[in-house]
Amino acid sequence: MEFVNIKRLRKSQRGRNLIMRNRKSDFTRIAFLAIALVCLSFTSALAHMTISGNAGIVGSPGTTLTYWNDGALQTIVADSTTGDYEFQVLSGWSGTLTPSKAGYVFNPTELVFVNVGASSSGNDFLIDSVTISGNTGIPGTILTYGTDEDTTVTADESGNYSFFVPYDWTGTLTPSMTSYTFVPDTLVFANVLMSTDTNDFAPSLILNVEQDYGNVIPKEYSLGQNSPNPFNPSTLIHFAIPRTASVSLKVYNIVGQEVADLIVGTLPAGAFWTTWNGTDMNGRGVSSGVYFYRLQAGDYTETKKMLLMK
Repeated sequence: MEFVNIKRLRKSQRGRNLIMRNRKSDFTRIAFLAIALVCLSFTSALAHMTISGNAGIVGSPGTTLTYWNDGALQTIVADSTTGDYEFQVLSGWSGTLTPSKAGYVFNPTELVFVNVGASSSGNDFLIDSVTISGNTGIPGTILTYGTDEDTTVTADESGNYSFFVPYDWTGTLTPSMTSYTFVPDTLVFANVLMSTDTNDFAPSLILNVEQDYGNVIPKEYSLGQNSPNPFNPSTLIHFAIPRTASVSLKVYNIVGQEVADLIVGTLPAGAFWTTWNGTDMNGRGVSSGVYFYRLQAGDYTETKKMLLMK
């Protein structure tokens, strides 16, 4: 075996060149190794992680999920058929994921992620409650719903109503309003799995009207003065129509606000009377004061004044 004399090798030009080449080669290998480690670390830091799950609503489009990423609010839409969702974030991401859809309450209301280091699935939401809504056609209608214990909700000034029920709810919904009937009279719900907004009722006024004078046909339209007047608590109102007509008889307060519907419907030719008991459309007693009642029948309109004194 031949041994190399390092001192002698350093003294020769060839030896010095050989040593320098070896050093450069070592430096190059170290540099490449360092760059590789940096690239590996950078690539690992930029790795994308997939987060997936189910939003809880199946067969209904429009479920959105929002989260913040890179300083911007991101929105994804769950699959309308399966309810599944999926999105990607960078390794180390932290944030919250919030589902939303009008008429639904989710459980949990949001999911929190901290320093995500790997893809994760099964990040599911459940539906806690859904909305039942519709229109009754009459402001102030009281709707009763429930199973074992009845709960009520009141229609707004447009006749609209809305309420939450538990997911998979079964029960009935029944409207009520003084002097009105509704079609249908009750709606039946079974295993409600999604919000519904077309649960409407058609109101019909119960005509509290009697015909005067047997079969005598009046020659002209007329509206009589109420009797007694002043009155408390109720008064009679007489009117006559010479032919079949669509009739409306309503009560208004002194500022022109409608207080009560006494008659809304079609009547044959004849003389009639009805009563007003001093209550509004919600069955609540009104205060003392001046009120007006107006008859509209065909092209005929007439208004008279009355006084309620309690």
